Parts: sequence; C-alpha cells; structure tokens
Amino acid sequence: MNKAIISRDGNAIVVSVPVNFTRKFGRRYLIVPPTEGDDLPFVVTPRKDDKLITALVRAQKWGRYLDVGKYNKIDHLAEENEINASYVSRIIRLNLLAPDIKEMILDGTQPNTMKLSELLKPFPDDWQAQRRHFGLVT
Repeated sequence: MNKAIISRDGNAIVVSVPVNFTRKFGRRYLIVPPTEGDDLPFVVTPRKDDKLITALVRAQKWGRYLDVGKYNKIDHLAEENEINASYVSRIIRLNLLAPDIKEMILDGTQPNTMKLSELLKPFPDDWQAQRRHFGLVT
C-alpha cells in the first residue's frame, strides 16, 4: 500500500507499507509482516460464535432437564418454553457432538463453515465420522 503525502512546502513524501487484507468471521483484518526483531507472527485471535455457544448451553440444560425428570417428554419441555418440539430435539442432539468439536466451538476455533444451521442438520453419531462430516479430518 503506497500513500503520497504532500507537505506544506510542496514536497511529496511516499509512505510504503507492505500489507495484506483478509476476512475472518465476517470482519476485515490487516496482516502486517513482522518487523525486525519481531519473533512472533501476526495472529488473529479466535472469535467465538455466540449462536453456537448458546445452542450448546441449551442442549446441556435441556438434556439435563430430561435426565433428572423435570420434563418427561421433549413435547412437554417445548410446550413449557413455547418452542417447537422439533427444534428442541435438534438442539438436544448437539449433546452427541464429540468433546473436541464442542471444545472448538467454546474456544472459537471451529472452521468458518461450522454454523448452527449446519449443526442442526443430521450428523453421524460416531465421533470420528463427525470429524470427517464437518471436514475436521483430512
């Protein structure tokens, strides 16, 4: 990126900074190369997906409600919370996710393609098959 700055006396000063732009989590980031003496590369901190985290929390909570007998059926839980029973069952199914996938979501390091809409679709019960299904294993 070059930018010419004209000083008051009419002389031009050209400032050149090698920079790249990238998109991550819907935001634009500047990637500036390390300067001399910098041992650490530029790192983009992970961004947590609030929708995914909320869904995991609900899955845990609703699953626990059913386990302890607070609700006898998914229908009762859905009716009490004024939510569609189909949605409740799809959210509760998130409890079947592999622990490392849940950890990725909670840490914000899941792939960009892992959205709530994708997690609510059918996925395998087997943890290794889940990793392949979500593209986490090559």
